[in-house]
Order: sequence, then structure tokens, then C-alpha cells
Amino acid sequence: MDCNFEDCNGFIKSIPIINEITQNTQLNFQSCLNEWFKSMSFEDYKKIKSFFADLEVDFFTEYMPFGGGASGETTEEEYRNFQRLINEGKISKLSDQQVYTLVSKAISPEVMAAYKFCVAKKTEACTHNPTDPMTRPNSAFKPTDAPNYGINYRVKQVGAYINITIWYVPYNETDTWPIVENFYVTDGVKCLAGCLKEKTKLDSEHVIVLERVDPKETIIVIDFDKTSVTIQLERDKVPPIKIQRFRINYNINEFSGDLLTCTLPQGYKILSGYKVTLMDTSGRVMGGILTGCFPKMANKWEIRLNGVSKSPFYISINAIYDPLNEWEVKIFKNSAKNSTSTNCEIEDGYILTGGGIDISFNDDSIRHEIGVNAFYPRDKKTWAVAINGQLTNQEWELSTYAIGLKKKGNIEGQINVSNDSQVWSFEINDHNLIPVGGGFIIEDSSSQLRDIIGIGPLDILPGGENTRGFAFSWYPSTGYAADSVFTKYVTSLKHPEMDINVLPGESLIYI
Repeated sequence: MDCNFEDCNGFIKSIPIINEITQNTQLNFQSCLNEWFKSMSFEDYKKIKSFFADLEVDFFTEYMPFGGGASGETTEEEYRNFQRLINEGKISKLSDQQVYTLVSKAISPEVMAAYKFCVAKKTEACTHNPTDPMTRPNSAFKPTDAPNYGINYRVKQVGAYINITIWYVPYNETDTWPIVENFYVTDGVKCLAGCLKEKTKLDSEHVIVLERVDPKETIIVIDFDKTSVTIQLERDKVPPIKIQRFRINYNINEFSGDLLTCTLPQGYKILSGYKVTLMDTSGRVMGGILTGCFPKMANKWEIRLNGVSKSPFYISINAIYDPLNEWEVKIFKNSAKNSTSTNCEIEDGYILTGGGIDISFNDDSIRHEIGVNAFYPRDKKTWAVAINGQLTNQEWELSTYAIGLKKKGNIEGQINVSNDSQVWSFEINDHNLIPVGGGFIIEDSSSQLRDIIGIGPLDILPGGENTRGFAFSWYPSTGYAADSVFTKYVTSLKHPEMDINVLPGESLIYI
């Protein structure tokens, strides 16, 4: 039974030299190459040998037992002798594997797979009459299956970014490439690169890069002159969240100036952190010991002590456990010289979960009379801080840090506010909200030094096992706490499937 190899050759005829070789569509590529060598001039031979060498394909040793193959030198006399051996039938044709090696280096894997399938199923595949492209369903090509003639695509999503690779498998060597007539995406995504334009010819693999800007279901429509492609992206699903609370215990006998860093165990990313109860060597609660308390990286927290201190203290940190790296936590920073207040904004696409503060004086070796009277989420994008104290003739830099959790799907961030100055706790009664961070503003009419000395989760306090929220404590160095207005803030997360698990208690780390 005769076999027409026209369809097989059609997959690889886009390579100029191979197109020249495969003029006889009744023969496969191996036979075409063998026939071509019979009439090919020595100059043409050197051109094609150079082409194969550029592709790092060295299979001419089977054809050319002299001259060292594609990487060697063959004289014209040797080549004439080679042609004589071909005409006498003393040199066999190339093996399938040698041709596959060549083609796989010159064209895309999908087209290569289609060609290989066609060669392997010569009689069956080459006489196959494919379904018309106007009616054939679109689906990603699988190399183990028969080739999908017509439009093919595959979709890969990494975080908020979506890559769509689209290509066309011709029906035969006379089949023309499809031309774009319209490219449309719904408002759930925006096209960053590879956006198809009208009259674009799809004559090779094409990659479209999209960014999901809304978790809702999204549709991409590409109209070609031959057919239309509709790609539907499901609603962005939200991975579960597991929150671990850490207590970082510092027992410093003597410390001056430099920073101390705490690194969380592998797989944890910080959502919020704050200083908590500070004590002197007699166990008396103290304030003003820290001038820095901030996230250095997603898994590192740093503190800066106010001059020389021998006081033990601890820091409380809330962290997301993300061993599969499904969530992105990013630290943002903004600094100002000799300013008593600064703000820091997170980028679009993030949820504000917490913040940090650092006051760096020119001379950190002495104790500075400094307090913090604002450390809070001003709005859903901004963390704000303010300081007070004896700052005359001082030089310093005030830095504000904001912690952002990359938004996924329908997860939401909320800011809860309480203006009740008589109650030092702030309980979140909405069970759809999971508290993750705390902040405060202290206001009074005097210029007294003020400082927060404690923010901690309510459920770890005696009797607070089922209480969700934070406890706050503060003191003025002079005057009375009751003379001031104390506003409490809590940042919280809302998961669309209520899949946030806060582990009980705190995990201890000793520094």
C-alpha cells in the first residue's frame, strides 16, 4: 500500500533547508534526504552540513564514513565518492532517531511530537483525514496522543500571573497559518505581554502573559480567520492559612547600640509583630527600652535597644506557616530624617497585616528620652507611626515598616477600631474575622512622654481561652493614663472558606 507523507513533511517544512529537501511529498524525510544527496552539489552539501552543525546535530558519520561527519572536513573528491555509493545503494538512509534528533532541535516540541507520531503511524496517520478546524474542539496537545490539528493551547498559572502558550499544527503542507482578527480579555485580568493584535499571523508558538487583578472567573477570547478560541479561567481559589504565634524571649545582660535579629523557623512568614511587657532586673514593668521593633525580612525580626540595658523582655510575632510557598509576604519601608511621624504604604494587590518602627539616633550608645504615641494602620494601605520626647538638639532617622500579604482570591483584610479608653482589651466579636495584628494611638493635651509596653493576644491570658482579640497596656512617665485618650486598632483577615487556623498558645524562641 502506497503512503502519502505530505502531512508528515508539512510539520517540518517551515525550516527553509528541510523545505527544499522535502519537495517530493510522496516520500518521508529520510528518503527525501537520500534522494536529495544524489543530485546535490558539493557547495549545497557544505551549506546543509553547516546548518546541521549549527543545530549541534552530528549524524553524518552514518552517511559519510570519511571526513569526520558534520564537524569534520570533507573534500570534494570524497563527496563525489559518497554520491556514487548512494547511487549504488551501498549507503542506507538515516534512521528515524537521527531525524528526530535533527527536527527536535529545529522546531517546537509540540510540532516535533506531531511529526514523530505521523512517521510512527505512516500508513494510518498519513492517510488520516483530520477533523475540520472549524468544528474540532480546542484542547492542549499531549505528545502521547495523536496530534491536535489546528489551534492548540496550554495554560500555566503561577501566583497572580498566567501564561497562555498557543500554537497551530497545520493539517498539511498547503495549510495556511491562522491570522488574528480579535483578542479580548474580561476585566478580571490584564494583559502584560504577548497581547495579540489584529492581523497577527500565528506561525510559531506564542506566549501571552496575563496578571489576575480580580479573583472572579475570567474569559479570554481569540478570534482567528479560521476559528475562535475561548479560554475560561476559574475563580481564583484561596489556599488555607495556618497562623503560629511566637514569643521571642530576650535575656540581655548588657547591650548597646547594635541590632538583634530573630529568624523564624523555615516555612514561616511574619504577619505582625509588636513589643510586649518589659521588666527591669527587679521585675518592675518598664517602658522606653526599645527604639526599634520591626521586620527586616519576611522571616526576620529586629529590635534596637534604647542605650545600655540589662532588662529581659520579649517580642510577640504572628506568622503564617507556608511550607508550600503559596503566600507572598512583602516588607515595605519608608524613612525620614528628624521627623516625629512617618507613614508607609503597601503596594496594590497586598493586604496590610502589621507594621514596625525604628528610631535610629546618631549616638545609639546613650539612653534617649523617647516614646511612641502612634503605631497603627491609618487605612487599609498605610501603617503610621509617631514619636515624642526630648528631641531638642538630636539627630535621628524615623523609619516606618508595613507588612503586606499578597491578596489571593476573595480573601479580605479588615481594620477594626475601638475608642473606649477605659477598657484595655479589644475583643473581635465577628467570628468571620481572624485578628492578626494590633496598633494604637495615645492622645493627650500635655507633652508627657508616652510609650506602649504591651500588646498581646487575649486567648493566652488566664481565662481568655475563647476570647479573640488583643490586650493593650501603656504608661506615661508622668501624669495618669486616665488623662489620655487611647485608641486601639486590630488588623484582621477574612477567608472566603473560613479556612484560617490559629494555633493555640505561643511557640517560644530564646535569644
